Amino acid sequence: MAKKKRRRPKKKGTANNTNGKGVHKYIPDEEFEAWAKKALEATLNGIEKMSKEEQLKPPQPFWGYKYSGSLRPSYVSPQMKMPSGWSMPDYATHSEGISLCERNGQKQVPILVGEELAKMKEACRLGREVLDIAARFMRAGITGDEIDRVVWQACVDRKCYPSPLNYFGFKKSVCVSPNEVICHGIPDCRPIEEGDIVNLDVSVFYAGYHADLNETFFIGECDEDAHRVVKTAYNALFAAAQCIRPGTFYRDLGNAIHVEAVRTTVQWSQLIVAMGLESFSTDHPKFRTTERTRLLV
Repeated sequence: MAKKKRRRPKKKGTANNTNGKGVHKYIPDEEFEAWAKKALEATLNGIEKMSKEEQLKPPQPFWGYKYSGSLRPSYVSPQMKMPSGWSMPDYATHSEGISLCERNGQKQVPILVGEELAKMKEACRLGREVLDIAARFMRAGITGDEIDRVVWQACVDRKCYPSPLNYFGFKKSVCVSPNEVICHGIPDCRPIEEGDIVNLDVSVFYAGYHADLNETFFIGECDEDAHRVVKTAYNALFAAAQCIRPGTFYRDLGNAIHVEAVRTTVQWSQLIVAMGLESFSTDHPKFRTTERTRLLV
């Protein structure tokens, strides 16, 4: 009987790039840092010529604004453009970022099978890769603008489109929401600080499908309140995930989140529209929050 060949174990900390393009999230630190440096160099936008004071100066619309916390906005660089011939959603080239297919499209959530389901799964996989790359790059001293440029490059490497870019005029490829910013924070020149909690909201468009996912991260040592709000959000997410199965109503997920949220003293928002995942940025019909379907902040 012929002996079976023994497979060589893969080196720890490495992985093949399954699509053959772009940095992989599991490469060694030295290779990742080299890729990130190259990505930032390839996406220079003029900020490097500005002084720190100019970068941190709040934009004019915020002059005299009454803030709820210590966070302050800073300079937002110009919108980046995708390479020519890129596959993009219709709002990418609209002067106001309006999606006409979203306005006039289907009114029911479709059930995907076969090739369409495979496309959506691939969009989700790519989105997860991009989010993990952004998270690995993020640390104290890094700005939201730099995270945005890394996300943009990671999307270009994977031949996908960063869904937030130009959606209703949104300037950036990712949402970076530190501390008291509830969601959809615009990446700017403020450096992330030790003790921050930062939510990264990554959405990508690939083969006609959007994938939308996000995660909140601790930057260094964070205080008890930061841990409490993140833990509460995680518990609410886990409670809702336990309900996901055929036959579950969307409102049941909201109920599970609501029950978990009211167990603590954290504040939660009722102003957020529930987001979906499919061939539009938000599924149709739009499921707006009600007394028992609020999203936690």
